[in-house]
Amino acid sequence: MKKHMMLVLLAPLALASCNLFNTPKPVTGVSGTVVEGTQTINSTTGDVTLTTKAWSGGAGKVMVDVADGNTNKLLTETALSAQGAFVLGTLPVPPLKKLSSVTTTGCTDSVVVSDKDVQGNAASFRVDAANDKAIELMSVSGKTTNLAILTYVDRNVTQKGKVECKDTAGKVTSTADVDVRLVKGWNWTYVSLTPSTSTVAASATMRNGTPAGAQWVFMTAATTASLKAHSLF
Repeated sequence: MKKHMMLVLLAPLALASCNLFNTPKPVTGVSGTVVEGTQTINSTTGDVTLTTKAWSGGAGKVMVDVADGNTNKLLTETALSAQGAFVLGTLPVPPLKKLSSVTTTGCTDSVVVSDKDVQGNAASFRVDAANDKAIELMSVSGKTTNLAILTYVDRNVTQKGKVECKDTAGKVTSTADVDVRLVKGWNWTYVSLTPSTSTVAASATMRNGTPAGAQWVFMTAATTASLKAHSLF
Protein backbone atom coordinates (compact mmCIF):
# COMPACT_ATOMS: atom_id res chain seq x y z
CA MET A 1 0.00 0.00 0.00
CA LYS A 2 2.78 2.40 0.89
CA LYS A 3 4.51 1.72 -2.42
CA HIS A 4 1.26 2.31 -4.30
CA MET A 5 0.69 5.62 -2.48
CA MET A 6 4.23 6.73 -3.31
CA LEU A 7 3.63 6.09 -7.01
CA VAL A 8 0.38 8.06 -6.88
CA LEU A 9 2.16 11.02 -5.29
CA LEU A 10 5.04 10.91 -7.75
CA ALA A 11 2.83 10.76 -10.86
CA PRO A 12 1.86 14.48 -10.87
CA LEU A 13 5.50 15.43 -10.30
CA ALA A 14 6.58 13.32 -13.25
CA LEU A 15 3.98 14.96 -15.46
CA ALA A 16 5.02 18.42 -14.35
CA SER A 17 8.67 17.62 -15.04
CA CYS A 18 7.82 17.05 -18.71
CA ASN A 19 7.74 20.84 -19.08
CA LEU A 20 11.44 20.89 -18.27
CA PHE A 21 12.10 19.03 -21.52
CA ASN A 22 9.59 21.00 -23.62
CA THR A 23 12.35 23.18 -25.04
CA PRO A 24 12.07 24.32 -28.68
CA LYS A 25 14.55 22.68 -31.02
CA PRO A 26 16.41 24.74 -33.64
CA VAL A 27 15.14 24.53 -37.21
CA THR A 28 17.71 22.82 -39.44
CA GLY A 29 15.89 22.91 -42.79
CA VAL A 30 12.79 24.16 -44.56
CA SER A 31 10.61 22.51 -47.18
CA GLY A 32 7.16 22.90 -48.66
CA THR A 33 5.05 23.48 -51.75
CA VAL A 34 4.28 26.97 -53.02
CA VAL A 35 0.66 27.74 -53.94
CA GLU A 36 -0.90 30.85 -55.45
CA GLY A 37 -3.32 32.73 -53.24
CA THR A 38 -6.00 35.40 -53.27
CA GLN A 39 -7.00 37.03 -49.99
CA THR A 40 -10.30 38.87 -49.49
CA ILE A 41 -12.27 40.32 -46.58
CA ASN A 42 -16.03 40.07 -46.11
CA SER A 43 -17.13 43.70 -45.77
CA THR A 44 -20.02 42.70 -43.49
CA THR A 45 -18.43 40.23 -41.09
CA GLY A 46 -14.74 41.12 -41.43
CA ASP A 47 -13.88 37.46 -42.00
CA VAL A 48 -10.77 36.80 -44.09
CA THR A 49 -10.81 34.23 -46.89
CA LEU A 50 -7.66 32.80 -48.45
CA THR A 51 -8.31 31.02 -51.74
CA THR A 52 -5.41 29.00 -53.13
CA LYS A 53 -4.62 27.09 -56.29
CA ALA A 54 -1.70 25.05 -57.56
CA TRP A 55 1.54 26.80 -58.52
CA SER A 56 1.63 27.80 -62.18
CA GLY A 57 4.87 29.80 -62.24
CA GLY A 58 7.05 26.96 -63.47
CA ALA A 59 10.42 25.74 -62.25
CA GLY A 60 12.93 28.16 -60.74
CA LYS A 61 14.40 28.90 -57.34
CA VAL A 62 13.37 29.76 -53.81
CA MET A 63 15.62 32.50 -52.45
CA VAL A 64 16.16 33.26 -48.75
CA ASP A 65 17.18 36.80 -47.80
CA VAL A 66 18.25 38.32 -44.48
CA ALA A 67 18.84 41.90 -43.41
CA ASP A 68 22.39 43.22 -43.80
CA GLY A 69 22.41 46.78 -42.51
CA ASN A 70 19.83 48.76 -44.48
CA THR A 71 19.67 46.23 -47.33
CA ASN A 72 18.75 42.59 -47.82
CA LYS A 73 21.40 39.99 -48.57
CA LEU A 74 20.89 36.61 -50.22
CA LEU A 75 21.59 33.93 -47.62
CA THR A 76 20.86 30.75 -49.56
CA GLU A 77 18.75 29.35 -52.37
CA THR A 78 17.33 26.06 -53.59
CA ALA A 79 15.55 24.60 -56.62
CA LEU A 80 11.81 25.13 -57.07
CA SER A 81 10.08 22.40 -59.06
CA ALA A 82 7.49 23.07 -61.75
CA GLN A 83 4.89 21.90 -59.22
CA GLY A 84 6.08 24.40 -56.61
CA ALA A 85 7.95 22.00 -54.31
CA PHE A 86 11.25 22.97 -52.66
CA VAL A 87 13.64 21.64 -50.02
CA LEU A 88 16.29 23.59 -48.10
CA GLY A 89 18.35 20.92 -46.40
CA THR A 90 20.47 23.32 -44.36
CA LEU A 91 20.20 26.92 -43.21
CA PRO A 92 23.47 28.90 -42.94
CA VAL A 93 24.25 31.28 -40.09
CA PRO A 94 23.26 34.79 -41.26
CA PRO A 95 24.94 38.16 -40.77
CA LEU A 96 23.75 39.32 -37.36
CA LYS A 97 22.04 42.49 -36.21
CA LYS A 98 20.66 43.58 -32.89
CA LEU A 99 17.52 41.73 -31.83
CA SER A 100 15.18 44.14 -30.10
CA SER A 101 11.73 44.12 -28.55
CA VAL A 102 8.61 45.21 -30.40
CA THR A 103 8.66 49.00 -30.49
CA THR A 104 6.61 51.53 -32.43
CA THR A 105 6.31 55.30 -32.10
CA GLY A 106 3.40 56.21 -29.85
CA CYS A 107 3.37 52.84 -28.11
CA THR A 108 3.91 51.62 -24.57
CA ASP A 109 6.24 48.63 -24.69
CA SER A 110 6.60 46.21 -21.77
CA VAL A 111 8.24 43.40 -23.74
CA VAL A 112 11.09 41.94 -21.67
CA VAL A 113 14.05 40.35 -23.49
CA SER A 114 15.82 37.87 -21.20
CA ASP A 115 19.28 38.62 -22.63
CA LYS A 116 19.87 42.15 -23.86
CA ASP A 117 23.05 41.11 -25.68
CA VAL A 118 21.31 38.65 -27.99
CA GLN A 119 21.95 39.07 -31.71
CA GLY A 120 19.56 37.86 -34.38
CA ASN A 121 18.19 38.13 -37.89
CA ALA A 122 14.95 37.15 -39.63
CA ALA A 123 14.64 35.44 -43.02
CA SER A 124 12.35 36.42 -45.88
CA PHE A 125 11.47 34.11 -48.76
CA ARG A 126 10.87 34.79 -52.45
CA VAL A 127 10.56 32.82 -55.65
CA ASP A 128 12.63 33.40 -58.79
CA ALA A 129 10.69 31.81 -61.67
CA ALA A 130 8.18 32.91 -64.31
CA ASN A 131 6.44 34.62 -61.38
CA ASP A 132 8.83 36.56 -59.14
CA LYS A 133 7.63 37.75 -55.75
CA ALA A 134 7.72 37.11 -52.01
CA ILE A 135 6.15 34.02 -50.49
CA GLU A 136 4.83 33.73 -46.93
CA LEU A 137 4.10 30.71 -44.75
CA MET A 138 0.61 31.68 -43.62
CA SER A 139 -2.97 30.74 -42.80
CA VAL A 140 -6.22 32.53 -42.02
CA SER A 141 -8.95 31.84 -39.48
CA GLY A 142 -12.04 34.00 -39.16
CA LYS A 143 -10.85 37.61 -38.97
CA THR A 144 -7.26 36.62 -38.16
CA THR A 145 -4.27 36.29 -40.49
CA ASN A 146 -1.35 34.19 -39.22
CA LEU A 147 2.16 34.77 -40.59
CA ALA A 148 5.17 32.58 -39.76
CA ILE A 149 8.60 34.10 -39.15
CA LEU A 150 11.92 32.26 -39.35
CA THR A 151 14.38 33.91 -36.96
CA TYR A 152 18.01 33.23 -36.08
CA VAL A 153 19.45 34.08 -32.64
CA ASP A 154 22.97 33.54 -31.35
CA ARG A 155 21.86 32.31 -27.91
CA ASN A 156 18.79 31.13 -26.02
CA VAL A 157 16.43 34.00 -25.26
CA THR A 158 12.83 34.74 -24.32
CA GLN A 159 10.63 37.71 -25.23
CA LYS A 160 7.53 38.28 -23.13
CA GLY A 161 5.26 41.27 -22.62
CA LYS A 162 2.69 43.56 -24.19
CA VAL A 163 2.63 46.56 -26.50
CA GLU A 164 -0.20 49.11 -26.57
CA CYS A 165 -0.37 51.86 -29.18
CA LYS A 166 -2.56 54.97 -28.99
CA ASP A 167 -3.48 57.79 -31.33
CA THR A 168 -3.01 61.49 -30.54
CA ALA A 169 -6.38 61.54 -28.75
CA GLY A 170 -5.28 58.76 -26.42
CA LYS A 171 -7.47 56.07 -27.99
CA VAL A 172 -5.90 52.59 -28.15
CA THR A 173 -5.38 51.69 -31.82
CA SER A 174 -3.56 48.36 -31.49
CA THR A 175 -2.26 45.87 -28.95
CA ALA A 176 0.29 43.07 -29.15
CA ASP A 177 0.94 40.14 -26.81
CA VAL A 178 4.41 38.62 -27.19
CA ASP A 179 5.43 35.34 -25.54
CA VAL A 180 8.19 33.43 -27.35
CA ARG A 181 11.14 31.28 -26.37
CA LEU A 182 13.98 31.05 -28.88
CA VAL A 183 16.96 28.70 -28.82
CA LYS A 184 20.36 29.28 -30.39
CA GLY A 185 19.94 28.79 -34.13
CA TRP A 186 16.90 29.14 -36.37
CA ASN A 187 13.40 29.26 -34.86
CA TRP A 188 9.85 29.39 -36.17
CA THR A 189 7.46 31.84 -34.55
CA TYR A 190 4.20 33.25 -35.86
CA VAL A 191 2.20 36.43 -35.55
CA SER A 192 -1.61 36.34 -35.51
CA LEU A 193 -3.15 39.63 -36.68
CA THR A 194 -6.73 40.76 -36.23
CA PRO A 195 -7.57 44.15 -37.83
CA SER A 196 -9.43 46.89 -36.01
CA THR A 197 -13.16 47.55 -36.24
CA SER A 198 -15.16 50.65 -35.39
CA THR A 199 -15.27 49.51 -31.75
CA VAL A 200 -12.27 47.20 -31.26
CA ALA A 201 -8.57 48.00 -31.65
CA ALA A 202 -6.33 45.92 -33.90
CA SER A 203 -4.58 43.11 -32.03
CA ALA A 204 -1.68 40.73 -32.52
CA THR A 205 -0.12 37.81 -30.69
CA MET A 206 3.31 36.30 -31.22
CA ARG A 207 3.99 32.67 -30.29
CA ASN A 208 6.39 29.79 -30.99
CA GLY A 209 5.90 27.43 -33.91
CA THR A 210 4.01 27.77 -37.18
CA PRO A 211 0.26 28.39 -37.53
CA ALA A 212 -2.07 25.44 -38.04
CA GLY A 213 -2.84 24.76 -41.69
CA ALA A 214 -0.11 27.12 -42.92
CA GLN A 215 0.76 27.11 -46.63
CA TRP A 216 3.59 28.71 -48.61
CA VAL A 217 1.55 31.36 -50.43
CA PHE A 218 2.53 33.44 -53.44
CA MET A 219 -0.12 36.15 -53.17
CA THR A 220 -1.61 37.06 -56.55
CA ALA A 221 -4.22 39.43 -55.11
CA ALA A 222 -5.12 40.70 -51.66
CA THR A 223 -7.42 43.31 -50.17
CA THR A 224 -5.71 43.32 -46.76
CA ALA A 225 -2.52 45.18 -45.93
CA SER A 226 0.45 42.83 -45.80
CA LEU A 227 2.32 42.87 -42.49
CA LYS A 228 6.09 42.80 -42.67
CA ALA A 229 6.28 40.57 -39.64
CA HIS A 230 10.07 40.53 -39.90
CA SER A 231 10.14 44.22 -38.88
CA LEU A 232 9.38 43.07 -35.32
CA PHE A 233 13.08 42.27 -35.09
